Order: sequence, then C-alpha cells, then structure tokens
Amino acid sequence: MGVSVTTRDLTSAGIDIEIRSRHVVVASRARASYGTSLHRTGLCSGFKFGGFTSLLADVGQLTFFLEPGP
Repeated sequence: MGVSVTTRDLTSAGIDIEIRSRHVVVASRARASYGTSLHRTGLCSGFKFGGFTSLLADVGQLTFFLEPGP
C-alpha cells in the first residue's frame, strides 16, 4: 500500500505516522519531518524515522522507501 507525500511534507510540514496492529494504534509520531534536504543514499537504504510514542509496542525505528508516482 502506498501513501502520496511531497518533499515539503517530509522536510518541513511533516507527516503523522500511526503503526497499527489490525485496527489498534500501537505506536505513533506526529509531524515527523527531516528538517533538511533528503539525501540520495536514502533511495537505496531507505529513509528512517525514530522517536515514536509507544502505546502498546516498543517501536525503535520505521524505515520506508520512496517510489515514483503514477
């Protein structure tokens, strides 16, 4: 499943992330952003977010990959 985001979302505005198990939110992070430009190395190794508020699960890090849109 994919989610559409822009560079502005990832570098300034931020995105809200919820990690769910079935329909229950187990960890979250509000307005996650990089605050600086994204580096090309992330295209190979993935982009990482930490700093989650753990509600029901201990989540240390989330890694995601960017794919071109349609």
